[in-house]
Amino acid sequence: MNKALVFGGTGTLGAAVVSHLVATGWDVDIAGRLQHDGVTVDVSVENWAAQSAHGPYQGVVWAQGTNASGGVLETTPETLLDLYEANVV
Repeated sequence: MNKALVFGGTGTLGAAVVSHLVATGWDVDIAGRLQHDGVTVDVSVENWAAQSAHGPYQGVVWAQGTNASGGVLETTPETLLDLYEANVV
């Protein structure tokens, strides 16, 4: 059986990806920073890959991210840092 790791699998896009993978016979681990129903890999802890990932994986999907409304010039430095942390780090 193929196994996939889906980052952001509890969000709208990620949940649709998870549903499709499961429906087509894949075993799926859901990676997330927050403890939601279904998160099996907690990436908020140090050494998360060694502690909670259950590979090997034949597929990895990046469906995680966040955004802010308004323009860049109206966005606070704190919000920009939060966006950077969530989407890059």
